[in-house]
Amino acid sequence: MSEHEDDPAMAEADWAVIHSASTGEGLIPLTSEVLDDLVGAAKATVAHFENQFSDMTREQAEFVYKIRCEDGYSWRAVAQTCALEWGGDWGSNQLAGMEICDRAAQILGGPHYMEEPWN
Repeated sequence: MSEHEDDPAMAEADWAVIHSASTGEGLIPLTSEVLDDLVGAAKATVAHFENQFSDMTREQAEFVYKIRCEDGYSWRAVAQTCALEWGGDWGSNQLAGMEICDRAAQILGGPHYMEEPWN
């Protein structure tokens, strides 16, 4: 049982990032080559998620709006919650959460997911 289970708005991975940032534990120095590799992997991952969430329903978009905009879930917590709710295999992936919110914002016709109230 996680010590953070009582806060569904934050995924366990969010807490791990906060811990690393505050302690320096687990940080990896980045070279330009490593950063280039990470950017390439992120672009491929985003493309995968764009495709995976292309058939989102309006009901799902409204659910995403509620948890992100009203309940304040992090990108990772959005991804984790939607994976559990919809039977997805993406877990608490931050890029998945961002793409889920992007698609939901498009469906709902509201502001861009990187603007208020989404971000």
